Amino acid sequence: MSEHGIKGKGRKKFKPLTTDSNHNFPVAERLFQTENATIQVRAANQYWGGCITSIPTGEGWLYLSVVIDLFTKKVVGHALRDHMRTELISSALDLAIKRQGIVNGKNLIFHSDRGSQYASDDYREKLKAFSIRPSMSRKGNCYDNAMVESFFRTLKVELIYDQT
Repeated sequence: MSEHGIKGKGRKKFKPLTTDSNHNFPVAERLFQTENATIQVRAANQYWGGCITSIPTGEGWLYLSVVIDLFTKKVVGHALRDHMRTELISSALDLAIKRQGIVNGKNLIFHSDRGSQYASDDYREKLKAFSIRPSMSRKGNCYDNAMVESFFRTLKVELIYDQT
């Protein structure tokens, strides 16, 4: 690489940030455990992970919500908006359900952080309509959703940081 003047993207210092989970919505049981992922995740459409990240632009902030199949590591649903209301994550889930052909998700667990969007009544009802069971991270533990956070880090380092 040095012979050809090629440099890898620089690493930014990692500072874990946690979701503000100060809301009055119910929190789902932690069904997915990152530390046991190799034992738990055995097939596609068994565990999905989701999260929201912010992206700075010249016109303000955009918010990206993704749904990742934790077996295939494929982004099966996504949505991009100028807000981070529940509609953002609902749109990403709708796309994932459509792309993966989910009619009855009784064997599917959706794991997320404890953000108010994921704990909201509307989102819980959407999961229930497709028989998808919710799972949420432990309070203040960003590592419980490491697979999705890792995707966001790669996306930002490779495509967003140092770009306008």
